[in-house]
Formats: sequence, structure tokens, C-alpha cells
Amino acid sequence: MDVFKYFIGEEYWEGIPIVPILLLAYLFLGVYYNFSVWYKVTDKTYFGTIITAAGALLTILLNYLLIPLAGYTGSSWAALIVYALMAIACYGLGRRYYPIPYRILTDFSYVSATFLLIFLISKIEVVNHGLSIGFHLGVILLFIAGIYVIERKWVIPSHLEQSAPGQ
Repeated sequence: MDVFKYFIGEEYWEGIPIVPILLLAYLFLGVYYNFSVWYKVTDKTYFGTIITAAGALLTILLNYLLIPLAGYTGSSWAALIVYALMAIACYGLGRRYYPIPYRILTDFSYVSATFLLIFLISKIEVVNHGLSIGFHLGVILLFIAGIYVIERKWVIPSHLEQSAPGQ
């Protein structure tokens, strides 16, 4: 956020704290869209209507409750809660009607680790702005490299395989 905030007007900087909340909310919305494949493939699209209508009603209720308490931050939290619940509901129903072997635990651990890392980094104060940017970019690159190493598959291309003697 140290760098990105300079791409918007200074009068919008007060809204920067809700950006991580909304990013996670929209991540869950994207996950919901991916999970929704099951009810389209099985011709049970009424489940999509039910989940979406429940999400809309819950959004209205949570906004009614949270906006007076926290302003637009409350609305951001409402979006996060609703989209997460919609994704969970769609995943749960999908497991029953059209199971798809998602790597839920692995993917959830990456998202959790990312937010834990963001939280921990935000607690570290670097006095010099240039050092702060370098530090944050370095941590991000190390994290991405770590995930790459974990996820990399060691596949030997067939043209590099050596046949055993006598074959």
C-alpha cells in the first residue's frame, strides 16, 4: 500500500484500510463463482437463486447493523461475511450434488498465511520510506518464491528421460 496509495488522490487515503477487507471479500466472491459450476452442470440453477437471494438479504441486514457502528468499514465487513458464507454454502451443496476435488485446505492455508503475513508486516515500522517499500517488496517476493517452491512439480520431460540399458 506504500506505493499504490500514490496512484490515487490524497483525499482518498482515508479509505485505504478497507482495501484488504474488500480484496478478501472479492476473493471469496470469485471462489463462489468457481464453486457455482456444479449447479449449472447439474441443471440445479435454483440453488444459485437461493444462495444469491440469501446473500442479498444478509447483505441488507448486515449493512443495517454495521454501517451505524462502523460506517463504510462496516459495509466492507458485511460484504466479506456475505461472500464468504455464499462460497461456503455453494461448496457444501456442491460436495453433496456434484463433488469436485478442490484443494480447500491448501488454498485456505495460502490465503490465511497471506493475511497473517500482511498483519505481521503492518506491525513492523520502518522509518525510511524507501527502506519500507524495499522491505515490503522483498517479503512479498520471498512469499511468492516460497509458494512456487512448494507448488512446483518435478516433472522430467519425456525427451530428457534416459532409457535403461538393454531397452
